[in-house]
Amino acid sequence: NRGDTETAIESYIKAVGAAADPFYEISSRAGLSVAYVMKGDFSSAGVILRGLLEQCDVLGYNYGSSLAQVMLGPVLMAKGQMSQGLRLLEEIRQHLLTCERRLVYILAECCLGNVYLQMVKGEGELSLSIILKNIGFLIKNVPFASRKAESHFNKATQAAEKIGAIGLLGQAHLGLGKLHKAKKRKDKARECLLKAVDCFDRCEADTILKQTRE
Repeated sequence: NRGDTETAIESYIKAVGAAADPFYEISSRAGLSVAYVMKGDFSSAGVILRGLLEQCDVLGYNYGSSLAQVMLGPVLMAKGQMSQGLRLLEEIRQHLLTCERRLVYILAECCLGNVYLQMVKGEGELSLSIILKNIGFLIKNVPFASRKAESHFNKATQAAEKIGAIGLLGQAHLGLGKLHKAKKRKDKARECLLKAVDCFDRCEADTILKQTRE
C-alpha cells in the first residue's frame, strides 16, 4: 500500500465485504486491524479484533490468531490496561520466536519498540484515572523505556535483515531514528532515518518515504 494507511484501510474494508471464504475474511480483518493500529486508531482496531481471535481458534487459523494477538496488545494499552497489554505482547513475541513465525515476530518486536518509544516521548493522552490505575506499571517501566525500545527495534532489524523483509526493516529503522531523536542523539538519529529512507525507497512505499524524509 506504499505506506499509505488510509488507502490500506479502504482496501481491507472492501476485501472484508467481498470475501466469500472465511479464511480470506479473517485475513482481511486481521490486516485491517494492523492498518488501524499503524494509524493510531486503537478504538477502530478494537472493534475489528472483537470476536476475531475466537473465530481464528474455531477455524484453527494460527497465523491470523497470532497477528490479532499482536494487535490486541497496543489496543489494550490504549484502553488503560497497560500491564495486560504489555504482557500479551511479550508472551506472543516469545511464542512467535519459538515457532519461527518470522514476519509476525518482527511486527511484534516493532510494536513493543513503539510502546516503549511512546513512554520515552510521553505521547498519548491519558486520563488521571488511567494514570492512577497504572501508576505501578509506569514507575516500573518508564525509567527503562529507552533501553527497552532500542533493544526491541534492534531485534526487529536483525530478524528483518535475515529474511529480507525490507518494509519492516524500514519501520524498525524509523523507530530507532525517532528514539534517538527524542534522546537528542542527532547523529544516530540521522543514520537510522537514512537507513529507513533507503528501505522505503526500495519498497516504493511513497507515503511513508515522504514522511520519513521530512
